[in-house]
Amino acid sequence: MEVTTICLYDYTTGKKMANLSHDEDPITRFSFNPTGDLVATTSDSNFGLCFYYACPSEHCVKVWTPDGTPITTLKMENPSDVLFDPTGTRLLTVSGKLQLFDAKKGTRIASYTEKAQWPRRARYSPNGKTIVVDHRTSITVLDAQNLKLITTFEVCPSNSKGDYIHLWEFTPDSRYIVTSTGSGEIKRWSILDGTVKPFNYDEEQEAISLAFAPNGHICIIGFVDFALIYNLKSDRCIKRVRLQTKDSFLLDHRSYVFSPKDDIMAIYGANRENVTFYDTESWECICRLEKPYSCVKFDWKLEELTTIESSNNPSILVVRHWNLQKFLQAYRTLKQLTLVQAILIIQLYSNSDFDLESYPHLKEHYEQLGDLAELFQKQVDEKTNNDNEC
Repeated sequence: MEVTTICLYDYTTGKKMANLSHDEDPITRFSFNPTGDLVATTSDSNFGLCFYYACPSEHCVKVWTPDGTPITTLKMENPSDVLFDPTGTRLLTVSGKLQLFDAKKGTRIASYTEKAQWPRRARYSPNGKTIVVDHRTSITVLDAQNLKLITTFEVCPSNSKGDYIHLWEFTPDSRYIVTSTGSGEIKRWSILDGTVKPFNYDEEQEAISLAFAPNGHICIIGFVDFALIYNLKSDRCIKRVRLQTKDSFLLDHRSYVFSPKDDIMAIYGANRENVTFYDTESWECICRLEKPYSCVKFDWKLEELTTIESSNNPSILVVRHWNLQKFLQAYRTLKQLTLVQAILIIQLYSNSDFDLESYPHLKEHYEQLGDLAELFQKQVDEKTNNDNEC
C-alpha cells in the first residue's frame, strides 16, 4: 500500500494541522524530532520495485515544520531510514551510506560508507552517544558525533545458514545491545569491550519483541501469546507470563511503557483494541481500557494516558485524556493493605449507613479505592481460600 500524504494532527485537540506530500511520490518514512518542532519525510518514486531490490530512483528527504512549511530538501538514492538525534538539531539518513545533516540548514556534517552490506535501519542509543546500524546479519556501532566506526558485531556468521537479525534493542544504560535472530537465539553484546553473552532460556521459537524496564534489570521477551520476564542481573528467566489473546505480543519496543517506579507496565495491544496494565511483581492484569485506538501516548510524570481514536470525519481525531493518578495510587495502596484492612474497606462499600468518620485511618483508603472494590473482593476471596487450604 502506497502512502502519498501524511496528515499532522494536534493530539491535544484532535484537529488537523497540515498535509505533507512529495508531489504524489510514495512517502516511505517519517520521523519527528524530540521537541516536536520538526518532522522529516522520505519519498521514493520507485518504491514498489526498490522495496525488493536496491535500485537508483528519484527520491529525497524533506524537513518540515508542523504547520506544513518545508525547510530543506536533501536528494539521495534509496533512503531506507531517517531519524533525528536526541537534541533534535541533527538529521541522520540511511541509504547506501549514513549521512549526518544539520536539520534546518541541510548542510552535511559527516558521512560513513559501509562496504560490506547495505544498511537497513539505524537507531540512537538512549544516551545519544552512539548509533547502531543494522545490516541484516551484522551490527555496526558508530560514534554519534562524527560517524566514526567503534565496533562491528557479527551476529549471524557466514556459517549460520541463512540466519538473520530479527530484533535488536539497546539496554537503558546504553552499554549493551540485545539481539534476537530468526533462529530464536538471543544475545547481549557489550559496546565497551565487545564481549557477547547468550540468554539462558529454553524457548526455541522466534521472539517477536524485546523491551526493557527503565532500571535495566528486566527484559521482556515477547512471543505470540506469552512473554518471558528475564532478569539480566541473575541471567535467568524469572517468570513465563501467559497473556490473554487481546494482549498478543506482536508489538515493537514502543508498545511497552513502564512507570518510573517500575512497578506497573502498560501494553498497547497489537490489534489496537485495548490498553492493558500489568503489575510487574505478580505480572497479573490490573485493568484494561477496551476501545480501538489509532494511537496512544503515555506521560508517566503526570501519570496520564492520552488515547487517540479515528472518527467519521477524516479531518478530526477523537482525543481522550485519562488521569491515572488516583487509580494507580489506589492500586499501590491495595498492595500494602493487610487482609483485615481489605475486608473492612469492602464492608464499608457494601454498607452505605456505615459511619466512615468513626474510622479516620481508613477514610483515605476508602476514598482512593472507589474503583477497586471488585478487585479487592477477588483478592480477599483468593487469600481466604488459601487460608482454608492451609
